[in-house]
Amino acid sequence: MKKIALSLFIVVLAATFTRAQNISIGARAGANFVSISESVSGGSPTAFTTRNSFLVGGYATIMFNDKVGIQPELFYSSMGAVAPGVIGGSTIYKLNYVSLPVLFRYQFSKKWNLIAGPQLGILASAKSDDTDIKSNLNSSDFGLTLGLGVDLGKMNIGARYYSGLTNITKSSGQTDKNYAVQVVVGYKLFGTK
Repeated sequence: MKKIALSLFIVVLAATFTRAQNISIGARAGANFVSISESVSGGSPTAFTTRNSFLVGGYATIMFNDKVGIQPELFYSSMGAVAPGVIGGSTIYKLNYVSLPVLFRYQFSKKWNLIAGPQLGILASAKSDDTDIKSNLNSSDFGLTLGLGVDLGKMNIGARYYSGLTNITKSSGQTDKNYAVQVVVGYKLFGTK
């Protein structure tokens, strides 16, 4: 699955470079406000709360005309959640992914844009407090991203929502999905858009 997705990403990226009119590449970082939605057959799901984390990486903006393009990205994203303890305290789940979104971009004004598209995450590490739990989780996460952005010269700012579509846990009878609200700031390193 990972090899197929990565190969498809490379093919799409290469094909778009040959047809694009405006291309730019930049760096991006931001804040993640993340949690996990859980459903359990025959039991009570964990009432996860939001965990504050980060993302950092790069992006390319490839415009086919003044309005339509794609925005592939590659970033390291810290996901997870906080689970309240039975007798006070809490457990912090830190799930770190290398994420590959390929987003459709619609420029509805000179500065403002909408983005939407699929995102594949490859699990890099996973901890419950200080305990390694990577072997308890699936190696990838797949979901959809929807967001709004504004271009301010070489700077850009965006807000987006990510909703996981696949189960991230290997536990039978249980379904856990990542979701996140992200606020990102980018800087165009070079390019025309």
